[in-house]
Amino acid sequence: MTVRYFDPKDFEIIFQGVVVGDFAQDFVEAKFTRPLYRLVRGVDGDTTRVRTGNRSGTIKVSLLQSSPSNNTFSNFVLVDELSGFTNLGPLLCRDKVGGTLMLATACFIENIPPISFGITAKVRTWTFVCDNLIMYLGGLPMSGEVLLAPSSPIQTEPVDTGIVVEVPFSQV
Repeated sequence: MTVRYFDPKDFEIIFQGVVVGDFAQDFVEAKFTRPLYRLVRGVDGDTTRVRTGNRSGTIKVSLLQSSPSNNTFSNFVLVDELSGFTNLGPLLCRDKVGGTLMLATACFIENIPPISFGITAKVRTWTFVCDNLIMYLGGLPMSGEVLLAPSSPIQTEPVDTGIVVEVPFSQV
């Protein structure tokens, strides 16, 4: 029998260089805004796979009501408003043991989440809007094993010279 493990303490989220903590039980969700590819079928039945070129997406981070990271995120929203909506920054979410990675270089917080108070601790879910989201879904290791994101480079954006800029996962 194979037993794999996940420890939420091995998951880290860093926004603009600030480490986030005190997560809710379900604490991160990421998705692309649109599919990366779509299939177009002609009248004769032939199909073509079309790359949409849309790598935008959202990452939702859920914190406990008592988390000091709520103050941090509120400050980011306030600075963004006061600076004329120019406060974009990088967001990194990764499982340091399992190899899952979500990375975007230009993100902003969509809004202050809904606020409610009651006799139980509430969850605050912050939505990050990402311009160029890179996601890698890794598996989970067996006990005593560490899985890392692949060491092969991934393609990001072409630059004016026509050279492809590559960032190895090991440097993220």
